[in-house]
Amino acid sequence: MPTVHTEVDINAPADLVWSVLTDFDKYSDWHPSIQGIALYGPLKENTKGSLSVISKPGASPSQVGMILTEVEPQKAMSWKGGMGPAWLALGFHYHYLEPLPSGATRLVHGETFSGVLFKLLWPLFKDKFDREYTAATAIFKRRCEAMN
Repeated sequence: MPTVHTEVDINAPADLVWSVLTDFDKYSDWHPSIQGIALYGPLKENTKGSLSVISKPGASPSQVGMILTEVEPQKAMSWKGGMGPAWLALGFHYHYLEPLPSGATRLVHGETFSGVLFKLLWPLFKDKFDREYTAATAIFKRRCEAMN
């Protein structure tokens, strides 16, 4: 399956990293394509929501339905979602936080894609997604460290 995977050590404690990660209204400050996340309920597994996503610079945001699949404060948050039926295009987006002995936190961040659309078009999108996730992870790291 097509996958994007990043890891970075952040010089900030897991509680601070978690607070930035779950501040959904501020995603546009650090994520190149996610402008915001709306949850239709509490921050817990099986809560539905939507992502406001910009697919290319200057474009209007698209709404992508999602559902939280894992929420463990200061440790893990993941969701799955897509546009249209799952057989067409589905993403599993994950964030894992690992406290380090130094007091820093390792962020493991990425997404696994499935569906006919991604299987067919992945060669065209792979480099774009790799760059975007690498940039988002680096900006997220800088944001957390500036707040620490």
